[in-house]
Amino acid sequence: MILVMASASAIGGALGQSRLDCRTDSLNTCIRLADPLLESPRYVFPATPDDIDHVCNVLFPRTWSEFVSCIRQYTTDCLTSDQRADFQRAVGDSINSVHKMCTNTDYRNDYLRHAECIKERSTAPDFCGPHYNRLVEQVKGSRPASQRDMCCTHSSFKACVLHETKSCTCPTQQDCAQGMSAQGFARAMLDKALGFLLKQCQDYVPTDRD
Repeated sequence: MILVMASASAIGGALGQSRLDCRTDSLNTCIRLADPLLESPRYVFPATPDDIDHVCNVLFPRTWSEFVSCIRQYTTDCLTSDQRADFQRAVGDSINSVHKMCTNTDYRNDYLRHAECIKERSTAPDFCGPHYNRLVEQVKGSRPASQRDMCCTHSSFKACVLHETKSCTCPTQQDCAQGMSAQGFARAMLDKALGFLLKQCQDYVPTDRD
């Protein structure tokens, strides 16, 4: 999740802040690189050791590297220095989180205790799936969205995930007594992975109309 939703936040921020006439074709190329990642929940929310290994050994060194190179060139040409700094911080937080998942065995095992529940609550139609699908569509550009629309969707998705993961249970009582809860992992992952959108939306307050 850290890896792919960081892609989402970076694209969303670039779309929301760049000049409308600035290298649209280049940005679309970057978005296409991220399409396969955004469309596969098993890579957004890796829930098994095999899924995490695939993220660490295939997606992170190859697909993520290509995406970051592409979007970095776009931000160099089209964003201000302050906007580029925000982008670098968002990507840096996400890279650090992926690295921790890939190299820290205790952290990975702690996450895997809750991973299946986090994935289900975040993407299943009966839980937060509609919010997740809407956010992905807006980030990819397949659903036109203003910054206000994206902030509303981001706020709704985060609130839903934190609410739903609160009721995730642990495999054993001992598991519940150590490490972070499912909700704790979800909060940390959303804050890091969606750092760019969090900054964009920090002054946004949902209204009844939203």
